[in-house]
Amino acid sequence: MTKKEAKLHPEQIDIVDFTILTGEIHNPEVFDISHIVKHDFSVDLNLSFNLEEKLIKSTILIEVQTDSEDKNGEEAKSKFKLVFLYHYDQLQDLAILDEDGKIALHPHLGNAISSITYSTSRGILMTRYQGTPFRDFILPVLNPNDLLD
Repeated sequence: MTKKEAKLHPEQIDIVDFTILTGEIHNPEVFDISHIVKHDFSVDLNLSFNLEEKLIKSTILIEVQTDSEDKNGEEAKSKFKLVFLYHYDQLQDLAILDEDGKIALHPHLGNAISSITYSTSRGILMTRYQGTPFRDFILPVLNPNDLLD
């Protein structure tokens, strides 16, 4: 079966582990959330594979900073690095090792893993941000394929 012929079965993707490696929120001593104009954020997603054990590791780094247009002096910042471990029985059909030792990844699998990782991270941050200057920040919806570039 070639990679293009293989079909993804998303309901068979199992989350087997989850870890928060970094969970930092810097809240300046004097900070008025009413001065926040917007939030600047960045997201970095990396995938790695253990083809023998049919495992996918997804590491996501999310950094957020308030922008108060200099009305708060120091801005609030947060940094979260989360790791998800997934198991997928048909991984060998959707992530194929080429001659150069690189993984040729089926686009549907990459999309599913980035979608699950991002949306689950959004929920985790929503709970962690309660009672902080980020309480009104929610990661926006985005195209999960953009995370794979």
